[in-house]
Amino acid sequence: MNEDETSTGRCGRSAGSSRPPPVVAVGGTLQDDARQIDGNTEAMSEPTTTPLAEPGASIGAPAPDDDRRLKRILYILVAVTAVLFAVFAVVYYLGQRVDAAPSIPDQAVVKAEAAVKDAPNDIAARLQLANVYAQFGRPDDALSQFNEILKAQPKNRAALLGVGAMLSQKGDLAGAKSNYEAFIKTSGKGEFSAADPQLEQAYYFLGVTNLGLSDVPGAVKALESALVIDKTDADAWFSLGEAQSRAGDYKTAAEAYTTALTFIPSGWCDPYAGLQTAYSKLGDKDGVTFAKGMESICKGSGSDGVQELTGLSKGKYQLPALLGLGLAAEHDGNSSQAIEYYTKAAQLDPTNVAARTALARLGAASAAPSASASPAPSGSAS
Repeated sequence: MNEDETSTGRCGRSAGSSRPPPVVAVGGTLQDDARQIDGNTEAMSEPTTTPLAEPGASIGAPAPDDDRRLKRILYILVAVTAVLFAVFAVVYYLGQRVDAAPSIPDQAVVKAEAAVKDAPNDIAARLQLANVYAQFGRPDDALSQFNEILKAQPKNRAALLGVGAMLSQKGDLAGAKSNYEAFIKTSGKGEFSAADPQLEQAYYFLGVTNLGLSDVPGAVKALESALVIDKTDADAWFSLGEAQSRAGDYKTAAEAYTTALTFIPSGWCDPYAGLQTAYSKLGDKDGVTFAKGMESICKGSGSDGVQELTGLSKGKYQLPALLGLGLAAEHDGNSSQAIEYYTKAAQLDPTNVAARTALARLGAASAAPSASASPAPSGSAS
């Protein structure tokens, strides 16, 4: 597996956000993985997303809290290979019958360190060890291994990104910025740069780092460059919303937050907090009400969210409010009420993917009007 196959699982926020990393298939040898990464021969899998027509379509139940940005950092490195997964399997099997074995992190580190001791000049083994250190909270040790790799291969792309990630994790934002800029300088003019997933990651992390350094124009520029390469990077859209909000361009910020929510259809509340700020600055009271209601539903406060959304019975937020009300009813286990809300949403917009999908999920697909039907006038649903 190469690191870029997991780019849709990279993480961008921690406070109140929760998108877990995807399950990643692991295979091949360490040698093959390192050659693919260093030679940039990997192909990035397309994210499985369902773009939704309305911002309210993209909210789901809150999931357990995760450090989104740290997880995204870890996922740009070489993931733990089949050896580590085998350790999980063995420990689980033995754990059913004998006393607990040493911890998984300890075993992973011991195996990776042994591999480097046996073959100290093996780049793949050092890359694997650096990744294991990073995975298990040892950034200094990971940084040391990445730097050893760069002594032998100064242009090793995975190691260059790893150094930036570890410096950022350690709080050395200036050092991380220099590293990402150097990576971009050497990679940004390549024949395949417009479709280079590692370059996209470098631009993304440069943008986030610039935000941390209060370089808002630099953040906007880097994040826009990332999105030129991958328009489906929800974390980049969210971070662009943060940057544009700090730049005072609240209209563009609201558009960026909404786009981020389109690609992450559940468990991500932060963009709605951003939308509340943007809509407030724009003087859009209904927008603030909508975003506040959706954030409440996302965080599990369904009754508060319902109270906010119920007042949006007409206007441009009527459709997303109906979708949010349907979602809240689903969370409360009230399928009949959810079907009622989703049916009204489908009547307003017969082509709305979120409404039709929800009705199908609830076994009420027949309640949806034909997709060829004309949308109802805004405010007509009762």
